[in-house]
Amino acid sequence: MIGIALFALAAAAPLSLEAVLGAVDARVPELAAAEARLDEAQAKLLTSRGALDPALSGKLSTYSGKDPRRVVDTSVRLPTAWGPEVQLGWALGQGSFPAYDADRQTGALGELQLRVELPLLDGLGLSEERAAVLVSSAGVRLQEARLADEALRLRNEATRAYWRWASAGARLQIERALLEVATSRGEALLREVELGARARLGWLDNERARLERLDAVAQAEQELATSALALSLWYRDASGRPLVPEPDALPPLRPLPRPLPPLEQDLAQAPARPDVQAVDALLEAAGIQQRRAGGRLLPDVSLYAAWHEPASPDGYREQVAGASLELSAPARRERGARAQAQAVVSGLQARRRGALDAAYAELSAARLATETAWQRVLWTQEASERAAEVVALERRRLQLGGVAVFQLLSREANLARAQGSAVEAIVDHELALAARRRALGAR
Repeated sequence: MIGIALFALAAAAPLSLEAVLGAVDARVPELAAAEARLDEAQAKLLTSRGALDPALSGKLSTYSGKDPRRVVDTSVRLPTAWGPEVQLGWALGQGSFPAYDADRQTGALGELQLRVELPLLDGLGLSEERAAVLVSSAGVRLQEARLADEALRLRNEATRAYWRWASAGARLQIERALLEVATSRGEALLREVELGARARLGWLDNERARLERLDAVAQAEQELATSALALSLWYRDASGRPLVPEPDALPPLRPLPRPLPPLEQDLAQAPARPDVQAVDALLEAAGIQQRRAGGRLLPDVSLYAAWHEPASPDGYREQVAGASLELSAPARRERGARAQAQAVVSGLQARRRGALDAAYAELSAARLATETAWQRVLWTQEASERAAEVVALERRRLQLGGVAVFQLLSREANLARAQGSAVEAIVDHELALAARRRALGAR
């Protein structure tokens, strides 16, 4: 009753691996954390882009006393990703202005203002704001790659759980077939013993084998039930509840040859693996930070120009141009930041080489395992067929009285081992194919 309350039973139609993997992609809770990190990175990117948003400001000041006056300042600041900044505004200054504040006095309709600032060295092409946007964009790609890598890992685990369940079902079928044969043969042998046509020893030996096979069936049933529960953690319904597949949903184990493409073609796909793409995203962000650290070592030189255009005839026109310079000496903070960024880039470059080497080795090993497993499939299939032929002949000889029961039981045990090896080879071949897909970074 507990199992029924916690789990739902899946439909009895044969369960495909694609159905399990579809449930993994859509409903497995383990992906939620990686998806949350991606959402966080996208939010950070949006925040960094906000530094380039137009900014509207306004200020109204009223002065009383010896020089009563009113001043209105409004402006729109338009930063750009490449460094230059434009500011548009309108100002109105009316009343009595002292000498120190006379430049804020305007005509009756105020004045239009335009200011442009252009960085020449530090900040030109890669401003702090643009660097933050680029680093955040790389952060999004990093989390996308990590999400894809986590999805591949979970799909691989689900694939292994699926084939463990399928293997357990096939082994149960083998054990049940042996038990059924021993049971029916035992009934026939007992009748012969009662008629005095056969010695009791043969029936006893068969009865021993039947009891052992009962035990083997019980163990196989437990293994199938356990593997079905493990598979249910990946196979879920639309609400995310685990679905326990029924034994009737076991897939047929049919060996299918799948030729592999040339090794060079597989190796060429290694840079597209999510784990390598994650390192590439880190390397991209570190490269941007390295460039920005180098830019901070340059003098902060900017040119600026401003135009004041009166909106009424009683105002006056004014143009202002100038330059600013700021330099940190001896720039230890900037030099340290650049050295740190260079070290990070060097470390990530080495990490990328290591990731590619590991990918090449993993791909080669998966291909070798696939080819070896397929050879084993062919060999074990043939061995199973030969063992079945031997058992058929021995059973015929038993009917004719030309062989002892213990010899037939030994032949049947050999057949069970051969069939089990054939099942193992088929499953190993499927797992090797899955390992190759995982090594390729393919879904």
